[in-house]
Amino acid sequence: MENVRNAVQDAFTLGWQIVELQSRLKVEVPNANGPDRWLRLPSMWRSCFSRVAAITNQAFPEATTTNTVYAPPKPGELKHLYPASAGTEAPAPISVTGGAGGTGTTAVPAIPAPQAAVDYADIGITRRTDATDKNKTILNDFALYDVTRRSINCVTLLYTEAKESLTPAVINDLQSLLLQAVPPNLTTDLAGTDLQKARTLLTSQSIQYLEAWHGYLREHYYAGGQLPNNGLELIAYEAGHSMCSLSWELLVAIVPLENSPGSAPSEITKAWDGVFTDQAIMRLQHQVSALSSALDDAYYLEHPEQKKPTDTDSPSTPNPDLPSQSIRAIKDSLDYWLAAVKWISQPENQKNLRNIETDKPGWRRLMRLALTEQTNVWQTLLTGQESLRGYNMETAAHKIMEEITTDIGNGVRNNFIAEARQAQTLVKDIRSEAAAAVENAFGASRALAWALVICGIVVAVGGGLLLFPSISHLAAGTGGAAAIVTSVWGILNLSRLKNSSDQAINQLDQKAGGGTSAANSGLLSGIEGVEHSAEVALMQAFQRGYEQMRIELDSLNRSVAVSYPLVEFFGRTLKLDSDIDFLKDIFWNGTKRAEEIERIIRAAFGALSLMADPGSTAEN
Repeated sequence: MENVRNAVQDAFTLGWQIVELQSRLKVEVPNANGPDRWLRLPSMWRSCFSRVAAITNQAFPEATTTNTVYAPPKPGELKHLYPASAGTEAPAPISVTGGAGGTGTTAVPAIPAPQAAVDYADIGITRRTDATDKNKTILNDFALYDVTRRSINCVTLLYTEAKESLTPAVINDLQSLLLQAVPPNLTTDLAGTDLQKARTLLTSQSIQYLEAWHGYLREHYYAGGQLPNNGLELIAYEAGHSMCSLSWELLVAIVPLENSPGSAPSEITKAWDGVFTDQAIMRLQHQVSALSSALDDAYYLEHPEQKKPTDTDSPSTPNPDLPSQSIRAIKDSLDYWLAAVKWISQPENQKNLRNIETDKPGWRRLMRLALTEQTNVWQTLLTGQESLRGYNMETAAHKIMEEITTDIGNGVRNNFIAEARQAQTLVKDIRSEAAAAVENAFGASRALAWALVICGIVVAVGGGLLLFPSISHLAAGTGGAAAIVTSVWGILNLSRLKNSSDQAINQLDQKAGGGTSAANSGLLSGIEGVEHSAEVALMQAFQRGYEQMRIELDSLNRSVAVSYPLVEFFGRTLKLDSDIDFLKDIFWNGTKRAEEIERIIRAAFGALSLMADPGSTAEN
């Protein structure tokens, strides 16, 4: 399972690095006074490329572009990238360990004669040798590796300021040779438009080669990779690609707008809205969620002292070192950013920003930098460089947690009491209905007894007054005696039924009041002790649910802590009395707050959550 963890994290990193390298190439290199003075940005290009090549070689050591749609043109068709194939061999370079950016070996040639065919495209990123065979270079049959390496070296050469180099004469000569070879044979005016055209052409080629590299990886990751016939690496690769795109593609789109005095703020807002769409965020959340189970299994195998929880275990605070907990926090953080972007896109909300009239682009730059920092946090969590244990919001989010806890507690407690009272009323209603049923049953028997009494009286009277004289005296006497017996039996039954009815109703009263005798059965024993049992069950469920609610809120607390770049951004730019107001207005405003409370109650109390009304609680 360690191989699974490494393979998933490598695939995620590879998808991330592809996007980052493409985006860094697209962004215009700042001037000499900018933060990327000297060779800082080109060194990042080389660093990203070296990482991409190393992970690709590890996942696909036998990768080949032969007879595929990903094969680049032959070296003879790319003479500006393979100058040695067009003339005499270049002088042997001097290898210097470290190089610009400290990644790999940089080849620094001796000062060549301008007419010599110097392999300037091999200066910078050199071909890496295989770890097991020093005479073999990596990715020999993967032609995209060499052509992309050479293209990035050429871009670096064209962006290098000769006066900032230790060998300015060498740089000038190499740039002149490159410009002569770049189609359509541009002139060697290093200060004119030809240099910029060459930069644009070679940058575009490098990005195109990287896009083909991306296509090859997507196509081959399912069947190949470190986990053959397993889609997990492909999911991780896509997740890394999508997550990095959130910040870097946005940066590529809005940096030119931020640096252009005439650009409309609405264009920048449109760029933000175009990246943070519901569909894009949901897709990224689904991708990272699919990695939870496999990464957790790998964690437990690597930490056998940690017991994997089961469904029957008592509620306990989840281990923040688990990858699934980090992934959950990342998903919540993505929701917070989506809500924040939608909120700040509304012109009426921008009025709450500080210095909005004097520094309109300022807050946009700060938010972009916050997003860059945020995506780096997500990356370190997902690749296992950090765990969730290091994230805990102590101030504003803690206060929010207390308020939500109080809201949920009051709502659940009040509704539980209401439900208990409703249960009491229900038991009383059942008792009344049962008593009425008993009364009806005994009433029917009383009616029969009265009928017998009346019948006996009628027969007795009729026997004495209405019989014809021809009926014998013996028959009359017999009928009268039978009538008297019938009347007496009916009167006795009336008395017995009354006593039985009163006794049954009294027994029902006792049972509805909480009797718990095990000997009772039938309808009455079915409702026996209902009120008391319901109260006990509700209180036990409330205690268990409240503990689970505390656990849920602890996870929510860490999710807010993971989003600290966003919290800090709004704390610096919003006109608010405290960070708590910002959290209330954006993260848990209106429907979102009610939905979050409802989710926590449902997770804590299960079916009993139907007794609570989080919507009304949130409004209160």
